Amino acid sequence: MKTLKLKPEHETSVIGQILSLKSQLDYHKNNIAPFFHEMEKWEQKEYSAVNADNEVELERLKQHIIANTPTFNQFLQQYQSGLCVPMFVNIYILN
Repeated sequence: MKTLKLKPEHETSVIGQILSLKSQLDYHKNNIAPFFHEMEKWEQKEYSAVNADNEVELERLKQHIIANTPTFNQFLQQYQSGLCVPMFVNIYILN
């Protein structure tokens, strides 16, 4: 996963939350889900529930930045020239 290094004051912003959720989802996919066969059923259920909640929240935040594209385009310009919401979604969320 490609990551965007945010300023400390922006780490809790919507963009920061999206990057954190994407990181958590990738961690689950690569480091937890492959070992489900070694876990108790209750552990699998808890990990799956947390992952499902993260997926729902990521989708909600993605829709929020899309709905407020002009504002977030200005925000993203601080980090990379030409970076806009559609590019951010494609590079940092979908991949």
